[in-house]
Amino acid sequence: MATSRGFSIMELVMVIVIFGIVSAVAAPLAASGFRAYFTGRDISETDSQARVALERMTRELRGIRAPADLTAASASDISFVDGSGNAIRYCQGAVGGCPGTAGDLMRNSQPLAAGISALTFSFLSRGAAATGAGTAFYVTVGFTATQNAVAKSYQATVSPRNFP
Repeated sequence: MATSRGFSIMELVMVIVIFGIVSAVAAPLAASGFRAYFTGRDISETDSQARVALERMTRELRGIRAPADLTAASASDISFVDGSGNAIRYCQGAVGGCPGTAGDLMRNSQPLAAGISALTFSFLSRGAAATGAGTAFYVTVGFTATQNAVAKSYQATVSPRNFP
C-alpha cells in the first residue's frame, strides 16, 4: 500500500488564512515603526541643520565691528560688517528683497539652512530694553526650523564683542 506525501488542499487553505491574519496584524505595527524612524530622522536632521546655522550666526554677530555697522532693513533682514571688514547679510529667502527661495535662511546670497520660518532679529540696550539696531548692546536672533511637519524654535542672544 502506497501512501502519498504532501499537503491536502484544506491544510494549504488554513496556512494561507493564518498567514493573512498574522500579516494584517503585523502591517500596522511595521508601518508605525517606519513612521517613528522617519520622524526621528527628520527631527535629527532639522535640529543639526538649525544648530549649525544658529552657531554660525551667533559667532558672526559677536564679531560686528561697531554699532554703526549694524543695520536692520526689517525684523527678518539685517546687515553688518565684521571685524575683518566683510559685509554680511542674514535674511529669510523671498521675503522683501532677500535673494533665495522661500524657507531658506540666507547668508549674503547663499542658503545657510532650509525650512526656516519666522526669522526675527531684535535689539536690546544694555539695560535689556528694546532698542534700535544702531544703539543695541545685545542682538537676539530667533527662527523656527520645519521639515515634514516637525518644527522646532531656536533663539540666541549675543553681545557683540566690539559694542561699548
